[in-house]
Amino acid sequence: MLATSLAYKYVTLAVMLMEINYCASKLHLNARLPIKTEDVTVASIDNPKDLAGFGGHIDTQNYFFSFLHSGRLRFICELDASSRQSLGIYRRDDETRVQCMEELSHMRSMISSNDAYCLATNWLISIDIDLKKLEAEKPPVVIQQFLRSGTNLVPVPLFYVKWGGDYDPAVAVMISGVNGELLNVRQEDDSYSKRPAVLIKNIDALLAIPNDEFLKYSPTECSNLVTRFNEVLAECNNSTDCVPLWLKCIAPAPIKSHKKCLHKIEQRYNFIACCNTCSLISGCSVVAMG
Repeated sequence: MLATSLAYKYVTLAVMLMEINYCASKLHLNARLPIKTEDVTVASIDNPKDLAGFGGHIDTQNYFFSFLHSGRLRFICELDASSRQSLGIYRRDDETRVQCMEELSHMRSMISSNDAYCLATNWLISIDIDLKKLEAEKPPVVIQQFLRSGTNLVPVPLFYVKWGGDYDPAVAVMISGVNGELLNVRQEDDSYSKRPAVLIKNIDALLAIPNDEFLKYSPTECSNLVTRFNEVLAECNNSTDCVPLWLKCIAPAPIKSHKKCLHKIEQRYNFIACCNTCSLISGCSVVAMG
């Protein structure tokens, strides 16, 4: 695995936050917008030479955002604790996932399968998914979660809208039936997205900037670096809010020697594509659309 330069991490985190803020504002995510550097709890950047493309993810208190092989934001997932809270259930430390699902099964869904489909399509259109092409090539299905209780199947207020089949969808959206909230969006195939596929230009030149040189940059020089290597015009309400100035304190020396550093950049090369609030599926109600 190759080391990733601090300059590349800096610029990549900046453009990732710009794209995240664009999508988060369009989706009206349950988060304070714009998402700023102080909202980041975990940031991971892959070396493009190892991954053969752009990749990385950012966590905030409520959400997981992931890029893979392109500059398109492919995975948006409300984190487990936040999604359970939005569903109105509070998992105890000793409570199993099945017990959590059973608690959820006692709640009434406020939306129907058709409502779920309408919400999902509106969200996809808002983040520039070519819905017409997607539905022509990948027919959608709507799936409501069911929980097996003895010999009965009990409906759970969770809906999945999937394009391309239940088991291997090209695009999928998960929705809370309790309040109609978006829980996650997965683009396993990002070819239907009209968002820019490339966010950074001249990657080799950016990777070539020595760490010692980068650590001497002023805030203005860091901002100019983002402008210089940004492939697309920033679609952020305030671009200065998107620039990760805190990354400058991440030097090759041990992280604990930098007392002002609030975040640790972790190199992670194996992604969990999306956290799923309900990985245990006991039964499903499938409605084909179209």
